[in-house]
Amino acid sequence: MFFLGLSVAMAGAAAAKNGPGSLPASVLSAHTVYVENQTTDAQLQTSIYAELMKWGRFQIADTPQKADLILRISNGNFVKFVSGDEPAPVADAKSAVPAPQTAEESVPPGFTRITVVDPKSGNALWSGQKKTAGSPASWHLLDGFREAIEKAHNGK
Repeated sequence: MFFLGLSVAMAGAAAAKNGPGSLPASVLSAHTVYVENQTTDAQLQTSIYAELMKWGRFQIADTPQKADLILRISNGNFVKFVSGDEPAPVADAKSAVPAPQTAEESVPPGFTRITVVDPKSGNALWSGQKKTAGSPASWHLLDGFREAIEKAHNGK
């Protein structure tokens, strides 16, 4: 039993080293980022822009097609931009109950999720949550992402 427990612990440590916390090379080599605000709070997007400008690592792209990465911010209040060219969504009378939220959409009240997305595949490459109740000056939304990049660079 002891050796089984030890081998499971060692496997867990190896997975933590190379697992979800590690960043793909595409993130480390990225130069441009598009900010996708899926919230109803423009202050969150403004804060992200200010942090990106201060950080200086990425140029901000004006469309997802021009970006190496997408920074998606969400807080449970989902908003999707629909251009005038797209037809308005039609309500389905059969589905009176809203669809359950996925793990990506579920964000605790008072928090904001920042997800780094590959614009080509739509896959999430990194995700973190920050408490955003209170003053915007204390948010520091990109700290976790910045730390993940620094850790990946220092680990090489």
